[in-house]
Amino acid sequence: MKKITLLCCTLAFAIAFSSCANRTSDKAGDPDRMVVKDTDTTYRAEGSATSGDIESATEMARINAMTVLAGKIAETDSLVVETDSTRKVTTAVSTPLYDVAMADRRIFRNNDGTYSVWVLLEMKKQH
Repeated sequence: MKKITLLCCTLAFAIAFSSCANRTSDKAGDPDRMVVKDTDTTYRAEGSATSGDIESATEMARINAMTVLAGKIAETDSLVVETDSTRKVTTAVSTPLYDVAMADRRIFRNNDGTYSVWVLLEMKKQH
């Protein structure tokens, strides 16, 4: 009888351990899992935020995405001028962010009653 009890306990433990080890996150739509890439014609940026209010979380996520978008554009905003054959002058050029559209928004309700909002912003590249 002890062997059967021990075997059942071992088997139950093995099943419980293996099912927990292979378990994936319950957050199938986790904002951190989403990958955003620029296209040939648009810059894309994502942002996320958490708040007790959906509108506040959306606004914070939009501001975070705008910061990321400005960082992507700042990489390309420089003017290089060659004054002579030995010296180059690089000047940073400021480009305003306009015609930015919210391409996607996803709202997740957390267990503590707050909301996590993920937004995707797009802005056309200027050629």
